[in-house]
Amino acid sequence: MKKTDNLLAWKILHATGELGSLKLAAEKLWIDPPLASRILAALEDELGIFLLDRRTRPAALTTEAKELLPHIGQLIQNQEVILTLARNMKTTNDQHTRRTLRISLPVNMDRTPILSALLDYESTRPGIHFEILADRGLQALINRQTDLSFCFYSSDQPELHGTYVDDFYTFLLASQSYLKKYGYPQTVEELVDRPILLRYSSSPYYADYVENGEQKFKLRNCRKINYGDATACKEMLLAGAGIAVDLNLGMVRTPLNDQSVVAVLPQWHRPVARAHIYCRNENKNSPLYQEILKLMVQSGQSDQTSPWRAFSKSIQSSG
Repeated sequence: MKKTDNLLAWKILHATGELGSLKLAAEKLWIDPPLASRILAALEDELGIFLLDRRTRPAALTTEAKELLPHIGQLIQNQEVILTLARNMKTTNDQHTRRTLRISLPVNMDRTPILSALLDYESTRPGIHFEILADRGLQALINRQTDLSFCFYSSDQPELHGTYVDDFYTFLLASQSYLKKYGYPQTVEELVDRPILLRYSSSPYYADYVENGEQKFKLRNCRKINYGDATACKEMLLAGAGIAVDLNLGMVRTPLNDQSVVAVLPQWHRPVARAHIYCRNENKNSPLYQEILKLMVQSGQSDQTSPWRAFSKSIQSSG
C-alpha cells in the first residue's frame, strides 16, 4: 500500500503538528518513534515534498505540511465518523452485540480509581463494554466520536450536559535532584530564570499564570520553558529537568509520598480546575448514562484521583 493511501501516515503527520514533536506523536499513536520517522520519510518520497524540517530539534513541520494540516484533520475526522456509523449499524443489526461506550479521560490524573470502577461495572454487565480514550475533548463528544468525556473545565455548549465532579489544585513541584543542583526558589520572580515544565497551551483549561490569592505571576516571563504532555512533564520532573507547574498530584503520588518530589513556593498554584463529566444532551436522561455518570463522579473525585487536599494540609502543618 502506498503511504499516501495509508491513514496512519497522515495521522502521524497530524499528531506531529498538534504536539510539536514526532516522538510525542508516535507515543500518542502507540507506535515506535523510529517506525513513525520511516513512515513519514516514505510519505515525503511519494509526495515529492518535505514535510519535516530535520535541521531543528525537535524536527518542525515545513510550510507545506502546515498547509495540509486542516485537510488532514478533516480526513481523520471523516474516518472516525464512518467507523462510528458502522459500529452503530452493527449494533442495530446484531442484538447480541455488546453496547460500547467510549469514554475520554484526561492523561493528567491518576485514572486508576475510575478505570477500576468501570471494569468492575463491566464485569457484572456482559452487555456493556467500555473503550477508554485519552484527552479527546468536547468536540469529539459533539462529533459522536466519544460518549462521555471527563474534563478539567466547564463548558456551556448547548449540545452537552455537564455533571460537576470536584475542584482540583496543582502545586509547583521539584525533584530533590533538581533542588540539589539549583536550590529552592525563594520568590516567584526567581522562576524567570529557572527551567519550568509546562503542559501544552492548546489545552482548554490552560492558564498563562500562577496565583497566590489576588496576586498573579505571568509564566510567559519565564525564559526557560520546556513544554510537554502530562507524561513528558512527569518524566522531566523526575529527571530533575525543571519545576513542574501544572501536574495533577495523582500523577506523582509515589514520589510525593517518599519525598523525592516536593512542593516549592507552595502558596503559588494554577487557578482551580473545576472538573466535569459531559455527555450529549440526548443521553442525559438515559438510566445507563446516569449510572455511569454517578460511578465516574464518585471514583473521579479528587480524594480518589489526586491527593491535593491532604498534601495542602501537610504543607500548612509543616509551615
